[in-house]
Amino acid sequence: MTGNDESPRPEAPEQSILRLRRLVQLAPQDAELRYHLACQLVASSQLDEAIEMLRSIIAQVPNHLEARKLLDAALHPQGSRQR
Repeated sequence: MTGNDESPRPEAPEQSILRLRRLVQLAPQDAELRYHLACQLVASSQLDEAIEMLRSIIAQVPNHLEARKLLDAALHPQGSRQR
C-alpha cells in the first residue's frame, strides 16, 4: 500500500450544509437538493429551517414521501414523544 490509498475523510456536517446551500442557490427548484439539505439541517438540530424547507418541498412535490417522513420526525422529535 502507498500513502495515496487513504480513504477520504467524511465531510463535517457544517461543511456539508454550506456545500448544499450553495448548490440550492444555483438550483432553487431542485426538490432533491433541498431535501438533502433539510436532512443535514435536521441532523444538526436546525429544525425550524428544516421544517420550513420540508414544507416547501411538499408544496412543490406533494407525493415526496421521504420529505413527509422527515417533516414528521422534525415536528415530533423522538425525545418529545409520549406513549
